[in-house]
Amino acid sequence: MRVLEEVRVNQRVQRQGNVSQTVTSVAPKSVAVEIRGQKFAVKTDKEAAHVERLAKFVDSKAAEIQAAAPGVPTERLMMLVGMMIAEEYFEAKTSLDRTKAELQRGVDACLEALAAVEAEE
Repeated sequence: MRVLEEVRVNQRVQRQGNVSQTVTSVAPKSVAVEIRGQKFAVKTDKEAAHVERLAKFVDSKAAEIQAAAPGVPTERLMMLVGMMIAEEYFEAKTSLDRTKAELQRGVDACLEALAAVEAEE
């Protein structure tokens, strides 16, 4: 998720034939979230419901760690949450990459078989 500082961008875009158009980005909005009892205001261009789902996810991961180690300081807790989420991300990415490679091999095999059949005709 890209969290933005409050910035408004007005930009001139040149089009063919010297016609120009003004493009204005949507100003980020502030979304209130709570993680482990601490309230945060997140400035973002994402939908509030999406940001709230992310915060609930992070809070649930923090709750898992906190249940196993109740006295862990907040800074360490958040570092562990980040590491846990990063591990899940890398596992999912590795699995996705593996699946993509398997699918590509299947597609390649099908194309080779089709080419062989077409060559016989």
